[in-house]
Amino acid sequence: MADRKKLDVPTRMWSLFETVREGAEYFAAHPENRQIRADVTAGLQALYAHLEGDGRIGESGSSQREDDAAAMFRLLVEQLNSGHAWDEGCAGQLAKGGASLAEALSLRISETIRTDDYLSREQAEPLFGFCAAAPRTCKAIYQLIFELCGKAAVSMPQESFDWTIRALEEQPGLLGGKNSPHPNYAYQPAPQRVFERCPICGGAGIPYYRALAYRMNHFEYPHLPAKLWMQCGGCGNLYTWKYPEELLTQADHPALVQPDASRALTATRPANASMLSIWSAILNKLRGYTPGKDLLEVGIGEGCLLAVALEMGYKPDAVEIVRQSAQEVADILQIPIWNGDFLDYHPEKRYSVIVMGDVIEHVTDPERALRNAHSLLADDGVLWLSTPNFAGGFTRMLKFRDAMWKEPYHISYFNFDGLRILAEKCGFTVREYQASIRYNGSMELILTKV
Repeated sequence: MADRKKLDVPTRMWSLFETVREGAEYFAAHPENRQIRADVTAGLQALYAHLEGDGRIGESGSSQREDDAAAMFRLLVEQLNSGHAWDEGCAGQLAKGGASLAEALSLRISETIRTDDYLSREQAEPLFGFCAAAPRTCKAIYQLIFELCGKAAVSMPQESFDWTIRALEEQPGLLGGKNSPHPNYAYQPAPQRVFERCPICGGAGIPYYRALAYRMNHFEYPHLPAKLWMQCGGCGNLYTWKYPEELLTQADHPALVQPDASRALTATRPANASMLSIWSAILNKLRGYTPGKDLLEVGIGEGCLLAVALEMGYKPDAVEIVRQSAQEVADILQIPIWNGDFLDYHPEKRYSVIVMGDVIEHVTDPERALRNAHSLLADDGVLWLSTPNFAGGFTRMLKFRDAMWKEPYHISYFNFDGLRILAEKCGFTVREYQASIRYNGSMELILTKV
């Protein structure tokens, strides 16, 4: 853990500089005030003495900036001791010295916290204060901001999220570059829907964790590069604070996507034998609950479940919110697929099997989704559902290193009890539970009507 004393030194140094700067501004307006002249001189002496003495802040990259700042502060002391009036030249020298000092302090703090996984609020709060006060005129201060936001993602998630976005608003290209997962990335703001209340139960939430969604390979605009997870004080489940409005309205014009018959022999995609086998085993298990063959898949992924369902004699229907995915799978399997939001899917038909594989975490109203599934399920039918479990064994082992936290497309996360309570509220009972082998960190439930 970062040495608190090592963190205190640079923040105290900056606090002293701020005091000197305020005193210098007052001195410029009241040049006859001998006491303020003496105070400013003493403050500048303390700054350069510390920078030049045994209390040097850092080594390597920060040392040159420390020398620059010390030289500037020493020159100002000499001028004040000689009776020089505080003028615009002095103010400019102080500003240059302050910029060099800010860069040196930024490098030193980054060096001090780099080996820590996380910082406590007690450690992080004064460092955010430094970032707010220091001039953001160099690369080092922005490097510190991103380093700090990662280290304080648990102890100060709201501040870490806000500072990430603030830094990118000031410097949109900060996350780009040749060593970046997205080398050409430049931040662009996009309209976001703010979830003021929990989308699962309507309860009030508190900030839980800030994740850097930008690090996921499939991250793209209009997602924000950072994601703030909230924890509901009512149901205990998690939800994202902001989500792109554009993606929530992409299914405003639902339609049945028909397969392109001209592509019946040419529309293909790589087949994952292991995944096909897993889906086969799942359907065989569901046969123990119902002999019915009418099946609905909500969220089709790459079409593996639908392909196996056709192989095993089911009569599948499907709902997919992404138009391109619906058309691709429709062409490959030569079946129609309803393109739209499952919350708006209300056919007259009832299904023996409904499959919702890693879907419920994407919807804006999980309760409505489960109630819709309940209304579409035959009385002797079965619902198979999977979703990430933020308190599952996989995430307990990896904690916040689980990639789940950075997933840009997810809106809600459940633990088992949270999902069970919601399912029971919607008229289901949990018949089986297991940790998924399809997706790391997901839970898989078999549910039937009460």
